[in-house]
Amino acid sequence: MKNILLPIDFSKGAEISLLFGLQLAQKEKAKAIVLHIVSPYGGLTEGVFQIYDYAVYLDEKRKALQDYISKFRTKNNIQKVVVETICESGIAAEEIINYSIKNDSCLIVLGSRGTGNISKILLGSTSQSVMSMSKTPLMIIPQGFKFESFNKKVCFATDFHLKFNKKSLQLFDQFDFLNKATIEFVHVHSAKQEVFREKHAELVALLFGKLKIIIKYILSDQFEESIDAYMQASESGLLVMLPHQRNFLYYLFFSGHTLAVVKKLHYPVLILYEG
Repeated sequence: MKNILLPIDFSKGAEISLLFGLQLAQKEKAKAIVLHIVSPYGGLTEGVFQIYDYAVYLDEKRKALQDYISKFRTKNNIQKVVVETICESGIAAEEIINYSIKNDSCLIVLGSRGTGNISKILLGSTSQSVMSMSKTPLMIIPQGFKFESFNKKVCFATDFHLKFNKKSLQLFDQFDFLNKATIEFVHVHSAKQEVFREKHAELVALLFGKLKIIIKYILSDQFEESIDAYMQASESGLLVMLPHQRNFLYYLFFSGHTLAVVKKLHYPVLILYEG
């Protein structure tokens, strides 16, 4: 059974992504795994080291997580989905990525404006190297975004260097939000840049021949502004990106400036990974 990993840190941003993730799992008939990572130093009085039973503390956190999710599902009327809750100790970013690999998660859903550990570590500049090593597609949900706005129009911002890893490519077969959507491949290019339209069309047809595809070109030197304007004009419900290591798009996306822009977006961003 395909599964979606939903890390939470109990921040406001995490609640929004949790609600979205549970609704997505329910619609896609996927298992939702809610993961909360507890600091190894949790339970200690601030500024004071004391002897205590950490195993008992962690068990209390597990029970609290189960109770929280049960009430959250009832409050939001999300009952027709299989949910597993996991509470472990460790460093949030590393544990989330390791867990997604160990349990073969298809997708990680994360909020973009949380104030707890997850957003600081996964979306902060200090964790960019950890993020770049992830093999599991990551969907970032902006604050205030509602599942009802998640429509069947997808914008894939691309330079047509489409070398997906297995998990990223499988996503298009596994999930209806992609394989039943209209996917618009949007290429932003400068006047000096040569455009190979026929090759692009052949590549997209080879990879996604069974999907409803549209290819569009935007002549501009402003990548971020052009994509953002296109997203708003086309009313697309999802932006897809495939950052490349040691490539313009990779540094553009994972730079602190662009991460700050992503956190302010009004639509979800799906980050795929290379093979």
